[in-house]
Amino acid sequence: MNERDARLRAQLPALLDARPGLGIAQVHQDVIAGNHRYILPDLQRLG
Repeated sequence: MNERDARLRAQLPALLDARPGLGIAQVHQDVIAGNHRYILPDLQRLG
């Protein structure tokens, strides 16, 4: 796991709070798959 992946994994709880309509499995699957187009704005907003 590279540093970027580690940072994304660390943000999962905050991402779930930011997107309560998505389940943990879906968010985690998208992070692993590299589907960050909808996650990146949240990560930037969270700092």
